[in-house]
Amino acid sequence: MKLLKKILTVVAIIIVVLLLGRWYLGGFSTPAVAEKAMAPYIIAYTTFTGEYKNVGPVMDKLYSALSGAGVKSMTGIGIYYDDPAAVSGQSMRSDIGSVIDQKDLAKLNK
Repeated sequence: MKLLKKILTVVAIIIVVLLLGRWYLGGFSTPAVAEKAMAPYIIAYTTFTGEYKNVGPVMDKLYSALSGAGVKSMTGIGIYYDDPAAVSGQSMRSDIGSVIDQKDLAKLNK
C-alpha cells in the first residue's frame, strides 16, 4: 500500500509539472491575431529550389557572406512558396534571407 501511495504521488507530481510547463509556455492561452502597419524592411536574400529541410546550408552561406561584409544584424527570414504535400521535393521554391538594419545597408552597397 505504501508503494502504491508513492507511485501515485510521483505520477501526480509529474502531471502537475507538465501542466505548469504547458501553462508557462502559453499552451492554455488563445493566440491573439492582429494586423498592423510596420516599417518597410530591407532583406538580403537568395532563392532556393529544393526540399525545405535543406535550406540550412543556404542560410549559413548567406549569413557568412553578410558577416564578411560587416553586417551584424542577422534576423533570418524564409518565404516558402509551395505546399510540400502537392509539389515534389526538388521543385519546391523558397526565398531564404536576413532582415538588414538600415545602418548596415551602406556596407552591402560596397
